[in-house]
Amino acid sequence: MNEKNKKELMFILPKLRRYCYGLTGNKDQGDDLLHGSVVKILAKFNLLKIENLQAYMYKIISNLWKDELRKKYKEEFIDAYESINALFEE
Repeated sequence: MNEKNKKELMFILPKLRRYCYGLTGNKDQGDDLLHGSVVKILAKFNLLKIENLQAYMYKIISNLWKDELRKKYKEEFIDAYESINALFEE
């Protein structure tokens, strides 16, 4: 990551943080979501040709949040399913 891209990322971080807080409704979860997205972009930055870093970061954040929601609801569904099965097994 070159110096220009580092400066751009530092410039958009407050906007991204507010977006993460808005999605999660929680400061700690928002920070975790932002951290996960920054780690993801830094790991692949040199392999990608990104024309609009801000738009790309918003997309990564949105996708990570959707993944988190899917995981959460899947776990809740499995817990509910197991509870129902336990009722019928008794």
